[in-house]
Amino acid sequence: MHISTRNFWRSMFLHATLCLTLCVGVLNAAFACSEEQITLPDNSCVDVKFTITATPTSPNTDVTFNITAMGTFYIDWGDNSSDAVQTLPRDDTSLDRPNHRYSQPGEYKIRFGGVATGYADSDTTAAISFQQSNAKKSVFTAISGRLDTLFPVLGTTANLRPKFYRTFYNCAKLTSVPENLFRNISDAYNYTFYQTFYGCSGLKGFIPPSTFGGLIQNGHPYGTQMMASIFSNATNMDTSCKSPHRTYTTGYESYWNSRVSCATEYQITYELDGGTNYAGAPTTFWDDSTATINGIPAKPNNVFIGWCTDAALTDCTMTQTIPIYSSGTKTFYAKWQPCQSCAAVHASCSLNVVNNTCTYTTECDTGYDNIQNNGAYNAICYSVATELCPGGYYRDNFDCVPVGPGYYSAADDDTRSQCPQGLTTIGYGTGADEINDCGRVLHVDGHTVYLRQDKKTSPALHVSINNDVYYANMSTNDVKMTGNNDNYLKMDINGMIYSVYDDSGAEYTTTQ
Repeated sequence: MHISTRNFWRSMFLHATLCLTLCVGVLNAAFACSEEQITLPDNSCVDVKFTITATPTSPNTDVTFNITAMGTFYIDWGDNSSDAVQTLPRDDTSLDRPNHRYSQPGEYKIRFGGVATGYADSDTTAAISFQQSNAKKSVFTAISGRLDTLFPVLGTTANLRPKFYRTFYNCAKLTSVPENLFRNISDAYNYTFYQTFYGCSGLKGFIPPSTFGGLIQNGHPYGTQMMASIFSNATNMDTSCKSPHRTYTTGYESYWNSRVSCATEYQITYELDGGTNYAGAPTTFWDDSTATINGIPAKPNNVFIGWCTDAALTDCTMTQTIPIYSSGTKTFYAKWQPCQSCAAVHASCSLNVVNNTCTYTTECDTGYDNIQNNGAYNAICYSVATELCPGGYYRDNFDCVPVGPGYYSAADDDTRSQCPQGLTTIGYGTGADEINDCGRVLHVDGHTVYLRQDKKTSPALHVSINNDVYYANMSTNDVKMTGNNDNYLKMDINGMIYSVYDDSGAEYTTTQ
């Protein structure tokens, strides 16, 4: 096939154009930031921490901020302007006043990213302020996000703590105080929040518990001057909580001109994947306190693994806590592990989940023995050819039976060994699972205690017989002696009462 030179270059040009278009599209997609991020000129992303909604009503409206903090900050002005992102370093000797002009009226979301690394001195005028030079022309109608993460407390000295002095002074179009706004500000000083919302006459409703949660939980440091006049002239705010809200006592009410903080109740939902929730599982929580999800739901033939906070079932624990100051509906997902099928356990059995444990009920065939419960047939049947006896027991035909007095057998050893001549054991369990369990028998006025060659408790009763020392266990708790009877042998040592015992009491209740 023959292609002319002209057509060849035309083909190559079209191919290159198509490739360039696709490559640029893929490249831009690779650097796309989320809606909760600001895109920087190099296509990298920074998280949005605080947002102000501006609604200028006339052309060529200017907006100016006082960012009296050291660090690098990013501002997306919300109008796709050429200076959508600004880097604002600050030193100790000048005020940075980022300014932007909106050419047309409208609603603009001004988004802030970055973090402060230091602040100005203790001068109260060196504040972080969104107050405009002419308060009557304030164009801010809403605020949201976290000023405490944009301007965090960095230390205890004045140059390491932010100053929210008249931050929203005379912002008369603001209608509500957002939750979590100053949540992590737990330490402050005089005038930190002086007149922060002064003159915000449009504010309505209450102050969320989380707005100043850090200070409240830290005991209200420097309360009087720090909070002075913070809500003065905000005359439309609530002075009492109305149903369905409840009062959250902050300790700042007298500094807030009787403005109140009210708690809100939120829903808790559960995704149980066919299961049934536990009795008493909370269905709501309040944002002024913690809530705990710690019960075990039920699902036929499944064991509960944990409560998860994500539908992918990756963040799971048996107990989940909703921290104080949380808000919004919370959903928890139950994670399950299916039980092994009966058919895989035994030819004929029934399966049930008891105490969140897969339980198999079957009567064992010849050649099988239920070692875990000595033939009571309420667990898995074990093959006598593969399952070994526990300590203190040995194999007798198809059964694990006690070794008997004077013998011992270690765990997983189906045989038994005889004690040295003249020594004996209690004949089963942990009192007969090693050679050092072999010892003598102490008789005291009708009481019987099996002594052993090794000391297991401290203190212990030492008994010397023919220059050989044997030991009995001692405890400050009441411990029965010699089997499942009610006999006790007690000793008073320096005013302390001890029970003298061997292993037989526990053995009778747990293995027989």
